[in-house]
Amino acid sequence: RSDDFKKALGSAAPNVSVIDAGSVLDQVGEVLAVLLAALKGLAWFCVAVGLLVLAGTLAMGHRERRADAALLRALGAGTRLLAGADLAAFAAAGLSTFLLGAGTAYGLGAFLSFRLDIAFSPDAPGLAALLAAALLLPRRWAWRRRRRPTGRRR
Repeated sequence: RSDDFKKALGSAAPNVSVIDAGSVLDQVGEVLAVLLAALKGLAWFCVAVGLLVLAGTLAMGHRERRADAALLRALGAGTRLLAGADLAAFAAAGLSTFLLGAGTAYGLGAFLSFRLDIAFSPDAPGLAALLAAALLLPRRWAWRRRRRPTGRRR
C-alpha cells in the first residue's frame, strides 16, 4: 500500500522526493538507545570512582581516628562505644556520598530527559544497590581495619 502511494505520488508530482520518516525515526531511536546505554555505563563508572575516593578518604583519616580512639579509651570509653562511633561516622559518610551522587545524577537525568524530550525513569534497583554499597562498604572496611592486627609502630 505504501509502495503504491509512492508510485502514484511520483507519477503525479515528479519533483517531489518521498522519504520514509518511520524508518528514519527508528534509526534515530536506535542511536539514542546506544547513547543512553553508554551514558549509563559512564555513570556507573563514575559511581565506582566515587566509592574508591570514599575508601581513600576513609583510609587517610585512619591515624587520626586511632589517636582519637586512644584518647577516648584513656577517658574510659569501651570497645563497643568506639566501634559504634566509627561505624556511625562511616555510615554517615556513605549516606552523604550517596545523597550527593544520587541527587546530582537524578537532577542531570531529569534535565537531559526534559531537554531531549525523552522518557526518564530512575533505575530503582540500581539506586538500592548503590545505597547498600554506600552504607555497607565503609562499615565493612572499618570493621576489617578494626580487627586487623596493628603490627609494629613506625
